[in-house]
Amino acid sequence: MYISVDELHRALVGVLSIDADGVHIIDEKMLRASVIDALVFTAVFTPEADLGARSRSLIRRAANALGIRCASLRTLLSRRWQRGSADHRDGAGHQHAHADL
Repeated sequence: MYISVDELHRALVGVLSIDADGVHIIDEKMLRASVIDALVFTAVFTPEADLGARSRSLIRRAANALGIRCASLRTLLSRRWQRGSADHRDGAGHQHAHADL
C-alpha cells in the first residue's frame, strides 16, 4: 500500500506516464505484476481520501489505456426484472428462481 501521493508517483515511474492526454502504459508487465495490486490495496484501505481517489482514478485510466472497459451486470439484471419474469433457464435448461435483490 502506498502511504503518500509522492510514494505513489515514484512507484509509477517507468510503469505509467500521466500527461494532459491521459495515462499511458510504459511497462505493462510491471503494471500487472505488482503495481496494480498496490493501487487496488491503496484504493481500498488507505485512510487518506485523496490518495484513495487518485488510486481509483489511476486504476480506471490504466484499464482504459489497456482497452479494458468497466462493466456491470446491473443493466442486464434490470432488463431481466423489467420483463416481469423472475424465473429463467440456465444454459443446461435448468430452471432457477431469482431471490429479490
